[in-house]
Amino acid sequence: MEAHLKEKIAYYAKGYAVAMAFILPFLLCFLIFFLIPFLSGINMSFYHYNIADPSDTYFVGLDNYSYFLFTPEIPVVIGGEPVIGADGNVMTVANTAFYSFWFSLLYTFLFALLIVPVSIFLPLFLASLLKKRPYGYRIFRSLIFVPSIFAVSATGAAFVYIFSNSDDGFVNSLFGTHVEWLNTPISAWFVIFLLCLYGIGSNFIILAAGLENVPKSLYESALIDGANSFQRLIYVTLPGIKYQLSLCFFTTLIGYMNLYGQNRVLTMGGPSDFANPERPGVTHTVIYVIQDYLTGSGKFSLMGRISAICIVFGIFVGALASLRLLIDREKKGGNRHANEFKEYFAKR
Repeated sequence: MEAHLKEKIAYYAKGYAVAMAFILPFLLCFLIFFLIPFLSGINMSFYHYNIADPSDTYFVGLDNYSYFLFTPEIPVVIGGEPVIGADGNVMTVANTAFYSFWFSLLYTFLFALLIVPVSIFLPLFLASLLKKRPYGYRIFRSLIFVPSIFAVSATGAAFVYIFSNSDDGFVNSLFGTHVEWLNTPISAWFVIFLLCLYGIGSNFIILAAGLENVPKSLYESALIDGANSFQRLIYVTLPGIKYQLSLCFFTTLIGYMNLYGQNRVLTMGGPSDFANPERPGVTHTVIYVIQDYLTGSGKFSLMGRISAICIVFGIFVGALASLRLLIDREKKGGNRHANEFKEYFAKR
């Protein structure tokens, strides 16, 4: 019995040693580049943190969170004292941090609601067409995927020329128009929308692979039962690729909730909302606001507030990721395969 136990311990140790040899590099990178900075960011979010002057650092509790979540107005302070108005009350001004966060979150979410369905159904439509193997389908498949491998900065620079606000821009000169594409809210978001569609290649590959794995026998059975094209789509195709659709939906949604490069290259967060100067530029996203705070001059004392914004937004995006895990888990116990694996080794 004791010899058998030692044999099992040696077997497990050998197996885990090999596994740890492969996992250790990832664990080290995860620890150094994610976990430690993440915990430091959480700690920093509870402090007034000044990276330019470490002595100007003190604990503020939840003030950093309430500042941009629940404080639309802040008192006017001169010489460290609040300014009293003629009515005897403290004078206040609009808190731009409050408006920047909430409106950028609104802009980001509304844009994601528009771009995500298109980024899924357009590649699904293209994958369905190419599944029929038309002449030259390999070339078309490559042409759909290749744009997604180019850097946003490169394609964005081309779009800046194509949709230039001047009459010399490609689109304006081609059609004889005088549209300031990047200086008006609707047209600016439209150009960002078009640039984002360059990234549908990844979803196209995933959905095309999913369509190939749908059993042909199901389509044949549906035809025998008299199902039309729409019914075959609803009752055969979509259920057959539900996991690929779920993967594409949540990865695309999370990706566009982190939208930054496209609007940075094309519009620099503009155009400005002159009617509401306390609000950010109309193409500001949450990540753009965070980057704007990080790169802005004279904002070294705002690191605590920036960390709080990152933590709140990270929780929001993490909730979306957790929702996918909840939806995709198996109906009869999500740890079924783990239990089978455990029982297999217990019998050895």
